[in-house]
Amino acid sequence: MTDETTKNKSMTNEELPLVSAIIPSYNYERTIGLCIDALIAQTYPKLEIIVVDDQSTDGSVAEAKKRGVTVVVNETNGGVAVARNRGVVESSGDVLFFVDADVVVEAEAIERAVAQLSTDDGIASVCGIYEPEPLIRDSLWEEFRSLQAYVWRVASIGDVSAGFFSLGAIRRSAFEVAGPFQTNLRQTEEIDYGERLTRVGRIMLSDQVRGRHDDDSQLWPMMRKLGRRSRDRVPFYLRRRQPMQGFELPRRLLATALAGVGWASLAASILWTPAALLSATAAIGAVTLESDVYRAALKYLGPIKLVPFVAWYVMFHTAAGVGVLTGIAGVLVDRDFRRMYGDWDGRAASS
Repeated sequence: MTDETTKNKSMTNEELPLVSAIIPSYNYERTIGLCIDALIAQTYPKLEIIVVDDQSTDGSVAEAKKRGVTVVVNETNGGVAVARNRGVVESSGDVLFFVDADVVVEAEAIERAVAQLSTDDGIASVCGIYEPEPLIRDSLWEEFRSLQAYVWRVASIGDVSAGFFSLGAIRRSAFEVAGPFQTNLRQTEEIDYGERLTRVGRIMLSDQVRGRHDDDSQLWPMMRKLGRRSRDRVPFYLRRRQPMQGFELPRRLLATALAGVGWASLAASILWTPAALLSATAAIGAVTLESDVYRAALKYLGPIKLVPFVAWYVMFHTAAGVGVLTGIAGVLVDRDFRRMYGDWDGRAASS
């Protein structure tokens, strides 16, 4: 138990800040009950729970309502950014705790997030990490994706420039200064919001705030989503002109680039045999840069699953690389895509 958590426990309920747990939901009948139950079971005593349903077509709303929490339903399906903004409007808390409907948080997650916020007024947000195992294991691919996300987050513990608002707390005062989530973004709202929020205060990624995530289980939809997210990051990076702090570390980006070089040179080796050497060199470089991922795979998955994990991770980088190439093409030919994060004229955006 941290000193900050002990301090919180010594405070009366009246002295503690009210926390508003906001759950955006769209067709999460399978997990939303688990998500709400975990929030109801939190050790933090001063909590309101608000579900914002984004026009679900399954039984999500019924699952939420039978647990006695506040449920509001959007008039149209607007995406997670719209749902989170609506949740803030409907809430009263001094701290906003965002958690997606397919995430189940540990019992002390909110208490620990509030405790860390209380250590420094300069901290605007405390975000958490997922456990290496998925919430519900439906496939080997989901197991691999959960492990990869865990390793990437653990490597980024500390100050970051991108938020993880599928599991993260924000001071309401900081949210009001930074403004709402950008509603035209459906895949990359967290990097845009993190960039704006860091102009208000620090974002901390903490391994003291944890949960389990029910990730995509089918390989093709998973890779397609990864590709879209990589594509939509291109205009953001061109505007920012530098990698984000944390998560997508420069060595991760270089590993993706080397994967692309490896594939291209492998294809070229059909016509020019020496290109195979370049392909092998690129592969070795990519593996070296991502050695922490492969060590974790050996530790958590064992040697038998290591080979299919390596194959999956190659596909992961390939999907990301294809997404980047698509994004570059989009920036060149599509003005609206180029300006999806706001006006961009080839220079770093002003604060």
